[in-house]
Amino acid sequence: MILAEKIFQDVKGLSQQQQMQVIEYIEFIKYKTKKDKEKLMDDFIDNNEEALKELGK
Repeated sequence: MILAEKIFQDVKGLSQQQQMQVIEYIEFIKYKTKKDKEKLMDDFIDNNEEALKELGK
């Protein structure tokens, strides 16, 4: 059984309220991952500002 199928089977057995909690947690993970990527990009830009300006010329 692939992971997505296992998750589906496990979630199917939960109450509707618990299923909503699973969805909320998934959305939180996606949001956190996006924010982590944005922070990495911001840090990269801050740490390489001069080099990026030179490349932009």
